[in-house]
Amino acid sequence: MTGGNELEGYNLDMISYNDTYGQSFFKNFTKLEMETVWPEVYGNTRSLSWIQSSDSHGYSYYNPNTGTWLNRYGNVATEYPSPYFGPAELYNLETVQAFNHSVLPASRFMVEFGIWSYDSLESYQTILPDADIHPKNPIIIQRCYDDGPNTVNILDNAVATYYAYPNRSDPLVQFDQMSWTTQIYQAEHIKNQIESYRRSVGLPENNLGQLFWQLNAPWTTLSLNSIEYTERWKVLQYVAGQVFHRVAVSSWIEPTNTTFNLWVVSDSWEPVSGTVTATWMTWAGDILNTTEYPFTLSELNSTALDERTGWSQILPNSAKSSDAVLLLNLTAHSNVSTFMNQNFLVPHYLSNARLVDPGLKLSKVEGRTWRVEASWGVAAYVWLSHPIGVTGYFDQNAVFLAKGETRDFKFTVLKDTTDGAWEASVRVRSMWDNWEI
Repeated sequence: MTGGNELEGYNLDMISYNDTYGQSFFKNFTKLEMETVWPEVYGNTRSLSWIQSSDSHGYSYYNPNTGTWLNRYGNVATEYPSPYFGPAELYNLETVQAFNHSVLPASRFMVEFGIWSYDSLESYQTILPDADIHPKNPIIIQRCYDDGPNTVNILDNAVATYYAYPNRSDPLVQFDQMSWTTQIYQAEHIKNQIESYRRSVGLPENNLGQLFWQLNAPWTTLSLNSIEYTERWKVLQYVAGQVFHRVAVSSWIEPTNTTFNLWVVSDSWEPVSGTVTATWMTWAGDILNTTEYPFTLSELNSTALDERTGWSQILPNSAKSSDAVLLLNLTAHSNVSTFMNQNFLVPHYLSNARLVDPGLKLSKVEGRTWRVEASWGVAAYVWLSHPIGVTGYFDQNAVFLAKGETRDFKFTVLKDTTDGAWEASVRVRSMWDNWEI
């Protein structure tokens, strides 16, 4: 529990920003938190850990029997050069650094991190006529409360850098693909950080939590939210569910030195053991190599399974980074539970990938369940979407499918104003659909 959001840093800054009242502001902040708020919290419950600000340097002394504690202030870089004291936040907004793990902080707890994306076409269609829906429309930019023009440019650059940049002749379809691709960037950006912070549960900082920002937004807009104002789930909301599995596998290639890393992490309270099956494929679906990595983890721990540097060591059978994709499948067991998790790695970004048409086939199975098959190749980011008129979510989405793989997607309805007619308008796409067919 915290006494406020980001207050410690702001009040420390006031000392240098305001010679006249800076010290007074800071003393009043300390008095409020230590002599007013904290005694009330401690008087009601002693089961909560407490700090006076969401991101802080923590405390240097705490006695849970008396509630006495001494806060730690100062310049963390010079006086407390350690990641082990308190929680931190980070907004890594530079496109070039988006997937660079070396810029991510070590921390006991990450209380805030995020990046923007557009809301979906369907949400914008509830407030604007189709003719007004395009990325650089001043109306859309003005609805963005996070520096709209600059945010639009950052996202446009990110999509061009890391993904198959949409190139559709129909302006509405172009916006649909563009907004969806910015959501993929947001999801991968946050996924990259969640996986990094989760892995550090097994490192000296012993990170035990991550809270990305933010869940929702006050109106349909271009923002940090994972659920839109219309209650429609963005890609991030689905991907967060994937990476927060109790026992999960992750991999990445560090761009600064082209080093491949493969890790597993467990939040289980019991020891777990299992296997990660790593399969390299071409985008056409041909298997290049399969490797199995057995592992055993103690409770709340992580470990590295593989590390290789240089493309010749990373990619099997002289494959090219533009025509290779890694699919990861984890199965693990504890004394009381079974865990399964999937993940993927595109070695040199989707912008450089030689994608093929995966030949997606969509069919309705039963009830509110749809089946998707990738019949011609590997499908990147299989995405099912529902039309306006129904509110709800799929049990999974934004997944990779191998050639010949089928998967069922079940939809949970929260509200339906179409008397079931919406079911005929469910559609599927993948990254391949960013291009004109």
